Amino acid sequence: PQDEDGIIRRAPTAIYFEGPNHVYPTLVLAAVMDILGIPADGFDYDFDNSILRLSDTTGTVIREIPIDDKGRMFVNYYGRFKTFYYLPYMYCFDPEMLDPTYWEGKVALVGASLPGLMDLRNTPVQETFAGVEIHANTMHSILQNEFVSTTSARTNFNTILILSIFLGIIVSIPKKPLYTIPVPLLGIFAWNLYSYNQFFNSLVMWEIIRPALSLGGTYLGVFLYNFLVAEKDKRFLKDTFSTYISPELIDQMFDAKEEPQLGGEEGYHTAFFTDIQSFSAFSEKLSATDLVELLNDYLTEMTDTLLENRGTLDKYIGDAIVAFYGAPAPVDDHEYYACLTAVLMQERLSEMRDKWRGEGDRWPEIVHNMQNRIGINTGKMVTGNMGSTMRMNYTMMGDTVNLAARLESSAKQYGIYIQVANETYTPCKDKFIWRDLDFVRVMGKTEPAQVYELIAVA
Repeated sequence: PQDEDGIIRRAPTAIYFEGPNHVYPTLVLAAVMDILGIPADGFDYDFDNSILRLSDTTGTVIREIPIDDKGRMFVNYYGRFKTFYYLPYMYCFDPEMLDPTYWEGKVALVGASLPGLMDLRNTPVQETFAGVEIHANTMHSILQNEFVSTTSARTNFNTILILSIFLGIIVSIPKKPLYTIPVPLLGIFAWNLYSYNQFFNSLVMWEIIRPALSLGGTYLGVFLYNFLVAEKDKRFLKDTFSTYISPELIDQMFDAKEEPQLGGEEGYHTAFFTDIQSFSAFSEKLSATDLVELLNDYLTEMTDTLLENRGTLDKYIGDAIVAFYGAPAPVDDHEYYACLTAVLMQERLSEMRDKWRGEGDRWPEIVHNMQNRIGINTGKMVTGNMGSTMRMNYTMMGDTVNLAARLESSAKQYGIYIQVANETYTPCKDKFIWRDLDFVRVMGKTEPAQVYELIAVA
């Protein structure tokens, strides 16, 4: 009998009839029983364990044949058509053509192999395969005690469960779900490789389709969970903070489970202020369109430098950039990063001036000589979402912030471009080149603040 796809994979071992003995062995099994000395009642079907046992006259089990729920055994094909030796039928009758001693210790099956006799079958090893050779493969399998077996339903279930759990753990490790796309593909490939190896070396047939579907389903489930649930918090953070902090800090906040909180939170951070020197004069020299183009170009470059160095953009006030370091995600050495940003901004502005000069008369002289001033201070401040219930902004407040703003505006009194308070200078004084500047007294403060000029990276 063939399977639903027309391929013969299994061979019956017996036929059931309503009659005295009910069960009659097939031609192949009857021949095997005769060869092995199995009596007529020496076969026992154990459907609970899917085993057919053949016992000799002493009750000793000679063979245990794996069977399916219909008592059929899987054919162990030893090769393609004519793996076994074929002889013309006439040789069997003429001793002059073939010595009778040739048949000693051999089993001969009589059958047709010519296409016109309509006994060709479709098998897993070849589409056109002589039916008699299927019997030969079945008999040889029993005589050699080499059987194709299948794994049990419990084994299949446990295997699928273990594979799914293992894959789920593996694909949950990477931070980005898309990085895990090759994992299920490699898993399915490895399982197919293992299954084929087990069949060819141990004649054990493992399921392939359901474990592969389970691996794919497990990956899809984990991927959708990460994307729809776990990634939801990260997307919220990115939607909330992407306009004023770097993606790296957003990832850090997510990994540390530091979600933004409504209201303010006090912390030790660094405030950063910068604006363009004599910007009001630019509006007199440039048209509104040119002024907007210039300002957008400048703010883009300065903001990129700020975010690349772990800064948080607070707001733009005209040409001014207000920023801070250390919130909403903690930043180690935030004083250093603030000072480094100031130096890099000066370097980037120098490159922009060269570019503007290279454009010739496109920009007036005042643009060719553009300068910006920067004020930096470190201390306690309040950061958080502040504003009304309808509209709020993540910003900073406190005396530390006020002093940073004063340092930026008072830098012009000393003819310098980066003015830094002592609280910022002290943690990173060995990493930059400084000039001891002065003690300044700002409005609202009774004690003067010691300030320094930041010149370059050491």
